[in-house]
Amino acid sequence: MTHRRPLIAALVLGFSCVAGSAFAQNADFEIKKAEVASQDGRSAQIKIFGGKRGGGPNQKVIKVYWVEGNNRREIHSGNGNFDGTVTGFQNTITVNLPSESGRLEVEAVNPGDPTPPNNKKLFEVGGSDLSFDPAVINQKAGGNPNRELVLTVANNGPLNLAAGCKLEIDLAERAPARHISVNIPALPRRAKFQKKVPFHFVASNTATHNTVSARIDCDADKAGGNNRQEMRLR
Repeated sequence: MTHRRPLIAALVLGFSCVAGSAFAQNADFEIKKAEVASQDGRSAQIKIFGGKRGGGPNQKVIKVYWVEGNNRREIHSGNGNFDGTVTGFQNTITVNLPSESGRLEVEAVNPGDPTPPNNKKLFEVGGSDLSFDPAVINQKAGGNPNRELVLTVANNGPLNLAAGCKLEIDLAERAPARHISVNIPALPRRAKFQKKVPFHFVASNTATHNTVSARIDCDADKAGGNNRQEMRLR
């Protein structure tokens, strides 16, 4: 018996090492975040951030489901990328929705995943989707100020927007940025709102001069991924 015990212990240790190695190679996939980037009627672009721990592939099937009560219906399936960064790899997917408003569930499909609860994320679609049209700069020859920045906010979502949202602007000429806060009025679906900001342009090699950063601040906007606009003034 004294000779068999070390042998049994060695066999047990060897099994543990093999099992641990096999587990380490079974990647733990995770949907870190899912959100609506933009929505135009029943066509929505969603951003899915995929994380992964452990060995194995960096690609796995991502499925998108339409959820109604206890029922869910698959509306998209395709390969998605995953990585080990803090935020995860960003996948951008366009889906056709059964309705303009509702609930989506995103899943990283991995039957052997050691921690399956983090493979799924639920989120809402629909509402008002505010986004920026391309900014326009009008020149005013001999004027002081000699330029005018035109920012246009459009409601591309399926619903009308009530008043209460804001347009926050930080505009730097040849000086530190000045902040401008503007109330966005109620916007029906497909309506637009313009804000014209006069500024004086003088060429400068300083990186912080002649820049503008604009942001839409709106809790009613469920698709917040397109709510910023940044550019250099000219």
